[in-house]
Amino acid sequence: MRSLLDELNDRPMSHLGRSRRELHEELDRPVLRPLSGRPFEIAEWKRVRIHIDYHVAFARHYYSVPYGFISRQVEVRATAQTIGVFLKGGQIASHVRDDEPSFYSTLPAHRPEALQAYLSWNPERFIRWAEKAGPATAESVNRIMTGRAHPEQGYRASLGLMREKTGDVIPCPSISPKRNVAAIAIPPHFPKRNRERARRESNPQPADPKSAALSIELRARCH
Repeated sequence: MRSLLDELNDRPMSHLGRSRRELHEELDRPVLRPLSGRPFEIAEWKRVRIHIDYHVAFARHYYSVPYGFISRQVEVRATAQTIGVFLKGGQIASHVRDDEPSFYSTLPAHRPEALQAYLSWNPERFIRWAEKAGPATAESVNRIMTGRAHPEQGYRASLGLMREKTGDVIPCPSISPKRNVAAIAIPPHFPKRNRERARRESNPQPADPKSAALSIELRARCH
C-alpha cells in the first residue's frame, strides 16, 4: 500500500502536468507550522452577563472579573482545569476551575481600587434598604455582608430579599434576629430542594404546644 501511495503522489496529473508531491513541496510545505507542544483541550463555552458583584456564574460557582466590566455580556470558556472569561474575543480574566457549588473565586486585583464602592452598589446601600423593613432584617443583611471573605459576595443573597417574586423571604421586624437570619441566609440561587432542607435544619419545628402556637402566630404575622 505504501509503494502504491508513493506512486500515486509522484504521478503527474493530466490536467496540471505536475504531481501531487511537487505541488505539496512548492505550496504547502513552506507555510506549515509546527504542532503545539500542549495537548488539545476540550472546552465548553457559555455566554453570561457580569453581575453587580463583578462575578460570573459557571456550574453554580462564581468567578471574579475586573469590576470595570460590570453588566457586560461575556463568554466563559471552561476546560477541565481552567476558567477563562472573554469579552469580544479578548481574555479579561482567568481562574483555576473550582466546581464547589455556591462558592466564590475572587482575585484581589479584580476588586474596586482602594476598596471603594463601584457604581451605586455597596454594603451600606443594602443595609439602608434593609432598615426600612426593620432592625432584624438590617441585622440579617449585615451578617450576610460580614460573613463573606469580600462584602460583594453577599450581594446576590441580599438581592434575593429585594426580589418579591422569589417568595423565599418575607421581612418581618417582629421576629427575632436569629430567626430572621436563619431564613434569609439561604442563597436565592440554591436549588429548591436545598432551600427547603436548609430551612428545616436552621428552623426546626418546636416540640411543645406553646412553642408551636407561637411559631404559627409569627408566621401569620409575617404573611
